[in-house]
Amino acid sequence: MAGETDVQVSRSIRIGGLTIGGVGQTIPADKHVAIKKTVPKNSTNIQFDVAADISDAVGMAIEASQDCTVYTNDLSTGTPTDTLSLKKNVPVLWSLGDPVAAKFLSADVTAVYVTTGSEDTKLAFAVAEDVTPAF
Repeated sequence: MAGETDVQVSRSIRIGGLTIGGVGQTIPADKHVAIKKTVPKNSTNIQFDVAADISDAVGMAIEASQDCTVYTNDLSTGTPTDTLSLKKNVPVLWSLGDPVAAKFLSADVTAVYVTTGSEDTKLAFAVAEDVTPAF
């Protein structure tokens, strides 16, 4: 049943004294996956197993405390499903109601791989899903 893991979204921007946004949005969800890990400096393709069904996603977010690269799914093929070049403390967000083209994950995720630079990196990643069948 949707609503067991509600997603809270609030975004705003201030330009020249004008603030746009900032009104909170609640999106019902009933399943989520979330990881928060510290990845050592100078790491290459450190793997974290996750299970996220992107077709059911109603919200997703990723953020890193340092510049890093995140790849999704099987790297043994040489071609990850998605490659994300994250900038220090710049969250990447998508939620229901945003353009579908803005989803930063293009397929279900089974693992994420993280490559870091010269600093330890705190990585936060979450996907919320609504798997409630439509009637």
